[in-house]
This record gives sequence, structure tokens and C-alpha cells, in this order.
Amino acid sequence: MQGQWTRKAKNGLNIIFIHGINSSKDCWRHENGSYWPNLLRDESELADIGIYVFSYRTGINTGFYSLSDIVDSLREYFLLDDLISSTGVIFVCHSMGGIVTRRFLVNQHSMLVERGLTKIGLFLVASPSLGSDYANMLGLLSSVMGHTQASALRFSQSNVWLNDLDKDFINLRTNKDLQIRGKELIEDLPLYGKGLIKKQIVEPFSGAKYFGNSFKVPGSDHSTIATPANSDAVQHRLLVQFIKDFLQEEVLTPKPDGSLKGQTEKPEQRISKKTSTFNLQGAQFGGGLVNADTVNAGQIGGNITNYNPEQKQNLAQAAAEIQQLLNQLSQIYPTTTTSQKMTVVARAMDEIESNPTLKAEVIGALKSGRTKAFKELIDHPLVNVFMAAVEGWQDTGEF
Repeated sequence: MQGQWTRKAKNGLNIIFIHGINSSKDCWRHENGSYWPNLLRDESELADIGIYVFSYRTGINTGFYSLSDIVDSLREYFLLDDLISSTGVIFVCHSMGGIVTRRFLVNQHSMLVERGLTKIGLFLVASPSLGSDYANMLGLLSSVMGHTQASALRFSQSNVWLNDLDKDFINLRTNKDLQIRGKELIEDLPLYGKGLIKKQIVEPFSGAKYFGNSFKVPGSDHSTIATPANSDAVQHRLLVQFIKDFLQEEVLTPKPDGSLKGQTEKPEQRISKKTSTFNLQGAQFGGGLVNADTVNAGQIGGNITNYNPEQKQNLAQAAAEIQQLLNQLSQIYPTTTTSQKMTVVARAMDEIESNPTLKAEVIGALKSGRTKAFKELIDHPLVNVFMAAVEGWQDTGEF
């Protein structure tokens, strides 16, 4: 169990490789000797990024060394090796490594925000976000050996730990304190060809859960998907492109004040850099002060609404529940045509009707004039259709 630097960053962006269950840092090594972190190190266009390989205790004899213990270990190494000082991080996670990382982000998001590390990338490689039937098959062995890690990967409604993580991570992305972008790769073949196991270890419904444009790596199984043979392998090329896009859009793009994205000021250091060309000598004002960074000229003299922390929390919670509901319905029903989209939204409205608390939160958002903020918190392709339906519902007096 350790963290190992392949190279430290010059530009503030660190790439963190995290392996899966019953594995080690060698999970990234191809049979020809090629090692994925080293392939990344040799990319001349990415010479300034840092590369870090995290490994943890796992295997058939790990007993009660749980996923929570692994998450705690990742937190400690994150501090010990000063990864917390990064301007951005991208986690490259195979299998259970993705689950470890998502729980780490959920548990430690307050620390990350406080320290200014808000730019996060997730490059998930065959990660069972909803669990795996393969872990179900190993259920008896897990019970006999006390293998708590394998038990946590079961695909089951009774898997409270994993189901809660799914909900917590969706809420975290909705909250948007952390700017999380991601890419999901999924395996193509069963691990042992056409042998006893006749389907993928991580099936597409579980490995492509959170981000659009997932990619099935042709000819890969659960093991080989993490071991690119060379720099021309498609999974490596996709990782390189993901990092370049992240650098361009999240870390190295200058902000108007000349600083770089990812360099977050502490609240006590945040001073408005905007200036005014108005001559205000002798002018008299009523009311309070206005923050020049957040108020435009059209707002001055008008009404400025401040929401208390409880209102913001209620709004975010309602948006998270709506997003989760739309996600679940979109997995059950098709959403290709306009009528199909309307059907999904209609089902969502039925669910809201049957949930008085959620309905009250949605009504509150509309009546308090927070419709735009509410809409922006729902990260789903059907949000526009949903908001139109809700507003139409209000117009008819059904609210």
C-alpha cells in the first residue's frame, strides 16, 4: 500500500492511477512489458503533467480491510504526497478503483474546495458504478473468506453501500462545488473468452453510468482494457486527448484577471478587480453595498435577491432528486423522439405528484423566482422539456 511518483507536475495537473480489486500497480502492465503510466510519461506534448500511481491492500486474504479503509488510505497519501496542492487532478481508475475514487470525492469534497482543488477529471476504465454480477457469483466465497471488498461490489438492491454512493455522487455533481468531467471506457469481451463466464465482468449498464459518450474498447476484456500495448492503443489515445482537453478547458485557460483556472482564491483574499467609469462624487445611496463581481449594470437600482443557506440547500436537494429521477426513467424508457421524451417527463411529473415534499420544493423554487437557478442545477438532457412541463403545470393552476 503506497503512492509512487512517476514524475511530479510542472503545470499543477496530476494524473493519479488507481487499480482495482484483487490487483496491484501491475494491472497497468501489458504482457509485452509496456506500462501505462510510462506510456503517458513519454508523451512529449504532456511533459509538464505529474503522474502518480496509488496502490492499496486488496486480494482474497484482505478480510475486513474494507473499501472505506482504502478511501481513508487515499486521503492520507493525498496529503502526505501533497497532491492536495494540485491545480487539477485526473483519476485514471480501473474497476473498483473508480468506486474508491468516487467515495473519496464525496467524503472529502469540503477539504478539496477549501484548499482550492475544484477541477477534477475521472477517466473510468471498466469501473462497476452499479456493481457486478461477477461479485454476486463470488458471494459465497466472499462470505466464507470475509472478503468485504468483494461483497461491496455486488449488483443488488440490498447493496446499501454502493447504492448510497451512487446517490451521493450524483448529488455531488449537481452541487457543482467540484467541477467534475469524465470519460468511461467499457470492456468488450468476457474475461475468459467463451468459457464459464459468458458476459463481461462489468456490463455496459454499470460501466457507463455518469458521463456521455462512453466507449467500448474493441477486443478488450476486464483485464486487457487497462493494459495498452503501446502509444497507438485506443484507450491510451483517448486518455491523452482527455488530458489535453482538460488542460485547455479547466486548468490552463487564463481567466480575465490573468490567473489560471484552478487557482482558487480564499474568500478573505477575494477582492473585486472591476472598476467603474461613473463619476460618483457627491452622490447619495440608499441600501447596502453591491458586489461588483456578481451584479451587472442592469441590476443596479433593481431588486437583488439573496437566498439563505437553507433555501440554497433545499433547491440543490430538489434538483438532485429530479436529476436522479430523470436518470432512472431514461434508463427504462427510450428518449429518441419528442413523444418519447415527453413520456419520460410525464412519468417524472407523476412521481413528483406522489411525493408531497418534493412537489413542495419544486413549487417553492418557481414561486420564489428561482426557476433559472433550479434549471441550471439539473444536469440532464431532458431538463428543458421538464421545466416547460413544470411551468405549464403552474400556469394551469394545478400547483
